[in-house]
Amino acid sequence: MRSANLHFNLHGSDGFGNVKFPPIKPKVEDESGVNALIRLSRLYRGKLTVLALGPLTNLAMAIRLDSSIKDCLQGIYLMGG
Repeated sequence: MRSANLHFNLHGSDGFGNVKFPPIKPKVEDESGVNALIRLSRLYRGKLTVLALGPLTNLAMAIRLDSSIKDCLQGIYLMGG
């Protein structure tokens, strides 16, 4: 058996199951991620969940600037390694 010739296409040719995503236009926001996190945690007090998939810099700075947001968040899920 020659395993070198095996080709597995588990997630489609694009890596996303060949889903046709609509084109996106990048948008530059006027508000920083840190300030947005603080504002949204107050606006959605007790209902906002943070999903952090990368560096935790914005979350750390938001907590440093306003430590009360820890009590405003419903939860924090993060990917660490």
